[in-house]
Amino acid sequence: MTEPRSISLKINSRLDCVELIGKAVSSICALASLSEVDAYQAELCVVEAATNAIKHAYRKMPAGEIEVKLTLFSSKIVFEVSDTGEEFERFSIPDLSFDPNTVEQLPDGGMGLHIIDKVMDEVNYISKNGSNTLRMVKSY
Repeated sequence: MTEPRSISLKINSRLDCVELIGKAVSSICALASLSEVDAYQAELCVVEAATNAIKHAYRKMPAGEIEVKLTLFSSKIVFEVSDTGEEFERFSIPDLSFDPNTVEQLPDGGMGLHIIDKVMDEVNYISKNGSNTLRMVKSY
């Protein structure tokens, strides 16, 4: 078994910086030999997590920082998206039961977390000592 390899990336809490994270995640997923679909889904999840941190933890204030750490193991990638903004008071993955043909039933929010939960093999949220981290694992 090879030793895990890690990289950390930091961006300002601005929505126009999130694209940089997406490009980096996409490239690293290709390095890890994820399928095209799995790489796209992983990129989507990490971008969604960073966007959520900007919108909710920092309330779109650009002075914050988002750190994304990617760790490659022999059979999985661990993505950790961290911020020092406001923590989720009650982190839970929403159950999105609705009729997609009825616009009135579409949820107002939570779809991103729902997608993350369905795509990733593990999802955990940790808030400790002023730092909030969404940890996502994708096995391959």
